[in-house]
Amino acid sequence: MKGTNNFTLIELLIIIAILGLLMSVLLPSLTKAREAGKRTVCLSNISEWSKGGIQYHSDNGKFWSLWDRPYISTGKSGSWARHTTDWRPVNKYLGYTEVGSEVPAAHCPSDTYYTGQRLDTTAYDLLGSSYCDNMATNTVRRRGGNAQRSLKDLNLAKVISPDKCLFFMEWPIVSQTYRPNEDYPSWHLRQQYFNTSSVDGSARYIQVLVGQVASNDFLFEYDR
Repeated sequence: MKGTNNFTLIELLIIIAILGLLMSVLLPSLTKAREAGKRTVCLSNISEWSKGGIQYHSDNGKFWSLWDRPYISTGKSGSWARHTTDWRPVNKYLGYTEVGSEVPAAHCPSDTYYTGQRLDTTAYDLLGSSYCDNMATNTVRRRGGNAQRSLKDLNLAKVISPDKCLFFMEWPIVSQTYRPNEDYPSWHLRQQYFNTSSVDGSARYIQVLVGQVASNDFLFEYDR
């Protein structure tokens, strides 16, 4: 009939198919762009904690000791009974002085570590922080042992290569020291790549070969 502008069923199906094709092409790019933004926020968080840790060292002449719990130097009190401590010594260097409050800078926006697992929560909520430090003797170690290499109680002068010594990092790096046969999950879409900072204060998104990075002089090897 002349003068009508109605779509036919075939035309409508063609439009739907084109839209579906465009969405399938654009969605992966949008996902990557969104994750890149989250990764940048996470890297900024780690950089700030690193600066706070260096300031702590400057005030105290050494790093802290946290009884082999590398996730309680920053953040809030965790929900898991073992991790409810409010003693988070680096918090005050980022301006978090109120005990029991949320600490946004300790939360990676891509933190999904325990989501979908038995505990169904994030590392931030369970442990109090998405990040951990290299103070505990079991933070980063070789597979099969060598659990005594950390910055615990050390003075910066004893760190031979500050630019290559891990300082703060995303929690999955440490978790994998307990599960050496599993692949190392990344929160940022690229396997074995993590946001980290070094003792010199620099922060980078790099590949970390967990279980192979510790050595006697605290030199951490990166595969770039």
